[in-house]
Amino acid sequence: MVKKILFAIMLSSAFLIADDLIVDKSSISQYQTNNFLLFDNYDSDNTLIGLSVYSDTIDISTKAIILGSSFSQEAWIFSDQKGAKDQIIIGSVPTSVRGADTSPIIATSGYGKNILFGFGDGSDFYGKDVENVISANTWHHVAVTFDGTDYILYIDGNIIYTYSGASGKIPVNTPINSIGLRFRGRIDELRVWDDVRSEAEIKDNMTTNLSGNETNLVAYYSMDINGDYQLIDSSSNKNHGSINGPTIMQLFSSDDCTKSDGSANCPYPTINSALLDAKDGDRILIKQGRYSEYINIYQKNNLRIEGYPGHDVMIDGTIPLNTEWVPYTHNGHSIYKTVIDFDSLSYNQLIRVDSVYSVFVNDRYMIMAMPVNFKNPTDSINGDPRAIDDNSPASIYKYGVSKYLNAIHSPVPKTYGSETSYDLGYRGGELAFLDTLEEWSFDPGTGTLYLYPSVGFIPNKNNVRIRTKVGLIGMRESDNMEVRNLHIYSGPLSAYDCDYLTVENSKFSFSTDMYADKIRNGSILGEYSWWRNLVFENSNNAPPLSHSRNMYATMENILFTKHSWFSGSHHYVTSTRNYRTVGGSMVYGPDIWRYITVMNSNSAGIFAGLRSLTEYIRIENIFDYGDGSGIQRNGASTDSSTTRYSWIINAPRWNGLRWNSTASGHHADMHHVVSVGNSRGYRLKGDWHDTYHLLANDNKRTDISLPDYKYMGIDKRTPGSVGNANSKIKNSAVDFDFECMALDCMPERAAE
Repeated sequence: MVKKILFAIMLSSAFLIADDLIVDKSSISQYQTNNFLLFDNYDSDNTLIGLSVYSDTIDISTKAIILGSSFSQEAWIFSDQKGAKDQIIIGSVPTSVRGADTSPIIATSGYGKNILFGFGDGSDFYGKDVENVISANTWHHVAVTFDGTDYILYIDGNIIYTYSGASGKIPVNTPINSIGLRFRGRIDELRVWDDVRSEAEIKDNMTTNLSGNETNLVAYYSMDINGDYQLIDSSSNKNHGSINGPTIMQLFSSDDCTKSDGSANCPYPTINSALLDAKDGDRILIKQGRYSEYINIYQKNNLRIEGYPGHDVMIDGTIPLNTEWVPYTHNGHSIYKTVIDFDSLSYNQLIRVDSVYSVFVNDRYMIMAMPVNFKNPTDSINGDPRAIDDNSPASIYKYGVSKYLNAIHSPVPKTYGSETSYDLGYRGGELAFLDTLEEWSFDPGTGTLYLYPSVGFIPNKNNVRIRTKVGLIGMRESDNMEVRNLHIYSGPLSAYDCDYLTVENSKFSFSTDMYADKIRNGSILGEYSWWRNLVFENSNNAPPLSHSRNMYATMENILFTKHSWFSGSHHYVTSTRNYRTVGGSMVYGPDIWRYITVMNSNSAGIFAGLRSLTEYIRIENIFDYGDGSGIQRNGASTDSSTTRYSWIINAPRWNGLRWNSTASGHHADMHHVVSVGNSRGYRLKGDWHDTYHLLANDNKRTDISLPDYKYMGIDKRTPGSVGNANSKIKNSAVDFDFECMALDCMPERAAE
């Protein structure tokens, strides 16, 4: 497509200042669009991959061309100057970039600063690295021509270097089979000719559309796609490319707006288009709407991403299905089915779609078909979990009452953490299980989606949305980021190695689900994060918020509700491994949990990190069973921790509060805590604890337990140590059972 706007971007970028960038999806009708390819560190499931893994590429091997003794290659590129040292723009490298079997290539080298061009002739490689000709984060037009003698490099239409070392050489007959191999950045308007373009032809046409019928044009990719979600080759060769990973992105322009710039008159119509232009200090203000975008942020700093004040802004991991549904009879049940054309869906969404993880009808969650039937777990949970019996409705919460009878476990294997894994011998969503209201099944072989609808939720062309990706918002190595005033729906916000992250005034719904549980809300690595004024609801098969190796996290004023629907899941709201080893010494990054409510959920409460503070916590109505507690600390996380001003109410198959481990912790402080209606009120192992003002009542097994077992000294390496011999407990009350080895509980010695 036309590239005139690229020069406008280059000329205007120097005059932009940090300001509010407005995003308004309703503005998209005012713009013309121009596609380009984005190559990044995220795979087709929007899952972050390693920095040394390069999955993004365009496969053009179906009718691959072989260039002879004269040719031209050209493209617009925008190098991130990140990733591999050598990155291929166009060409094939069967053995190595500078191999004797390498086709004619254009590549960046020196981590995106240089241009490498050349080819192998079967015996050797002939080419040149031209240094420091590419600027970061700027569009450049790159072209090379070879006439059998001179190999010429052009940058932005100007001759930069002439290489004569390939004179008389003929390229090996290796077909050109890929675009963007190991590339990081953006590519547009890629053209290959089997003749030598002149300097004037290159300069005059680099910002102009081609028809595709030009003489000697053997490949032309303007980055448009067809209905089969292929990259269109508009040349007569019609060698359409298979898109394996890269994202189709767009630039926006109109008669009144040279480009979308975030101003009131020329707002960005998508969040991703704003992020591509955003610089340090910018605030991205998103106006009313439902934005079905997958957002990945890599090495951008000091950005604020906010919903416009007073606007309802949803970042949505689902997309509209827009297919025809037909009645269908399955095992005597009247259900509906539709066939999903994933290529067409991908074409409409400009992103590869090939999976179904969740289904919603009129925004009501549908259940992946299971062998045991239960009512929709998103419905309100009323009453005390102690009242569940055989006369209770057939909810998933009822089936968690006994770990021996009718318990519904997740069939999804677990690979790490405290989450229990069960080999159940089946996969959720099998058609054989589809036998009750609001269940669905998907057959990936035929692309058929089956649904057993309830009254008022009959599927049609306009009311069904599906989740197709695991990830939704991903940040990596991006510091001083702020996110607020958003509804993040059907996908998580995950930060990796991000310092000083703030997430505020937002709601998270359906963040994880069966088979879409490997990415969770929270932070991995990084230092200092603040999570305030949030609601997390209806997350399944994973913790609703999980921090790992994240130092100094603060969580304040958060509600967690209706999460983890399967028995034995142990999906605590959690912080783990919040420490570093510096100069041989352990450095801790204590986390703070303040004004936290975990309520009406199947699974566990809070598993705080090392040296943490938990205060003003309310855990109420936990339905599942488990070897855990409302507020859980194991040996290391018990040490020097503080718990105060908290309530654990009605977790009848859990401990209220527990300090645990075979080698339990020491020097924990707790005061002003209430534990009512639980299995055990307090299970406090270890020693040197200070516990004051505890109330335990109406618990099933024990009210307060400060036992002498499962303690191995302060060093946690001394078997036979007596636990709680040095602990203190004062001003506390129990209902019926008190196990205590502390001196405060021993009878006073009689005066001699």
